[in-house]
Parts: sequence; C-alpha cells; structure tokens
Amino acid sequence: MGITQEPRVPVRPTVRWRARAVEQPDRYPSELLEAVDAAFDGYGAGVAALGGAPRDIEVMDRIEGVVTALNDLDERYGFIETIEREELCDHIDAVLTAHGVDLDALAGRAG
Repeated sequence: MGITQEPRVPVRPTVRWRARAVEQPDRYPSELLEAVDAAFDGYGAGVAALGGAPRDIEVMDRIEGVVTALNDLDERYGFIETIEREELCDHIDAVLTAHGVDLDALAGRAG
C-alpha cells in the first residue's frame, strides 16, 4: 500500500498581494484579501472533492463558481487588473493541475 500525499498547491495570489499592500494598502484592503482567500478555500475544497476522475462538467462547474465569486468581488472592490487577472487564472489552473486535471485535454474536449 502506497502513501497518498496531498496535492501540492502553489502559493495563492493573495500572498503576493499582502506584500504589495504594504505599499498600496488602499489597493488590497484586508476585507478583499480575506474574501479572495475564502473563495479559493471553497474552490480548492470543491476540486479536491471531485476525486480522481472527475467529469468535465464537474470541473467546469468548479471553475465557474470561483470565477463568479471573484467577479462579484471585483464589482465590489474593483481590484482585477491585468496582473491580478493573470495571477488568479494561474492559480485556478494550478489547483486543477495539482489535483490531477489535465488542462490541455480538458480544453481540447471543451473546444
């Protein structure tokens, strides 16, 4: 019997944003950072709950959920600019990859 390890998920963008908040506290208020972390907590738990061979629709539902949550936060805080968008997308992808989702295959099937 082998040892099962937890997936290694990369550092969240909010870690970098907290460092930036030292210079730009109005840009990254603590309420925003906490809300983004909460959205990623839910997303990570949802992806982990899919198990080893999730259906594409299940993966896409998790992606849609976190993107909707982040867009709602952007409407409230106006924080998503190009760099944040890239960091958020990279993290969304990295969580999936860490849980064994083949993004290229998923994208190919989704067209």
